[in-house]
Amino acid sequence: MIVWNHHKPLLLELEPINGFYIPEMPLPNEPLGKIEWKIPNKGYRNFAYWLNSFLLNTSQTVINIGGTSRTVIQFARTETANAIPSLPEYGRYSLAYGSSANPHDVSRYDLYSRYSVLSWMDGFPWTVHETDRTKLMHYTRYVFGAPSLTCGEAGLYMSFNLGNATPDYFLLARAIIDPAVTKEYDTLYEEGWVVEFPANYTRLLADMIAYCACLSHPSKFRIKDIDGNYRRVRVSQPSAGSPDVMIGSDNTAPSPDDYALKSPIGSLSSQSQSVEIDTTLQECRIVRQGTYTPTSNVYLGEVGLFMNVYEDTDTAYKMMVARGIWETPVLLQANVTYTIGIVLKLG
Repeated sequence: MIVWNHHKPLLLELEPINGFYIPEMPLPNEPLGKIEWKIPNKGYRNFAYWLNSFLLNTSQTVINIGGTSRTVIQFARTETANAIPSLPEYGRYSLAYGSSANPHDVSRYDLYSRYSVLSWMDGFPWTVHETDRTKLMHYTRYVFGAPSLTCGEAGLYMSFNLGNATPDYFLLARAIIDPAVTKEYDTLYEEGWVVEFPANYTRLLADMIAYCACLSHPSKFRIKDIDGNYRRVRVSQPSAGSPDVMIGSDNTAPSPDDYALKSPIGSLSSQSQSVEIDTTLQECRIVRQGTYTPTSNVYLGEVGLFMNVYEDTDTAYKMMVARGIWETPVLLQANVTYTIGIVLKLG
């Protein structure tokens, strides 16, 4: 048991969302165990603000490869749930490569030395649901012409038209290839990226990132709401915003299949949310926190982040995005106000 000093915020940092560049990516119908070589990435600022747009359903500023700030919500279309878009405004994931092996700078919006001939290697995304994590996969195959090129960095990008004829490209994550490798011209490459959401995150977030940005038709996926009922999540702008942090007393280990707290106490008051781009630790974080004043002594064991998500009927339901636990319960004393929060981190 821990007795917490109420003068200090009680912020629970979840295990990071990690990503990896895959130089040899197996096809979707082949076992992921065939991945023998993966290079860890850093999630960059655009990824953090994009996640924040899903959670808040408010405008966020992302920066394209030219350094121009663009205001977006979810990188999503604006039509209603079941309307097929009239403009090619849906996005897609792309890979790009560069020569530099410079250290990470998570505030950047492009690779240091991107090759134009090795930019925008498009492919397709899908998710893999495992018992202890959810994986967002991206696969691409390409051949390029002479000359051969030495690559020291790779980037995962989102391209998005935003109603324009020419798409914008936004850097989401970067991997350093050390030692650098030579990519030979007139050679077939099958590569990709995987973003791993650990057990702290429900299936909802990964599926929204995989499908809601990239599909040009109203395909749907399903997930349980806070009451345990399955809901068909719409693809077009699924987030209704209004996140909520709730706390509970149970500290059972989290699972991607969780949909509610195990033993809820209640929601926090006076909640706020911020994005932190930490260039000292080279880490991007989303922090949501609020206050709680118990009327009697309670043990704090779990914290959950919830958001309202539209079903294809255009009705919003409360769904859990993430859940974390304190392995050693924290004693909150009666009539004392505590600041409590949850921290989402990009690896």
